[in-house]
Amino acid sequence: MQRWKLRTTAWSVVGAAALLPWPAGAHGDAIVDLQAQVDALLKKVAALEQAQPARDPGPAAVPAPANVVTGGATPGSFKLP
Repeated sequence: MQRWKLRTTAWSVVGAAALLPWPAGAHGDAIVDLQAQVDALLKKVAALEQAQPARDPGPAAVPAPANVVTGGATPGSFKLP
């Protein structure tokens, strides 16, 4: 029984050691690809911001008076002033 456990443990360690370098290579390539995509998107955003005309903010929002009907807590309900 003891020998069987030792053999199983040994094969588990060998299997795990064989898989260790595999994800690291793929992970590094994915990071480089994602960084390139992010850089390309940032360049597109900068180009769109420069091409967009400056907009007038318009008049400031006027606050609503205190005696208006507002929405209630329950959907479809309202509060009276």
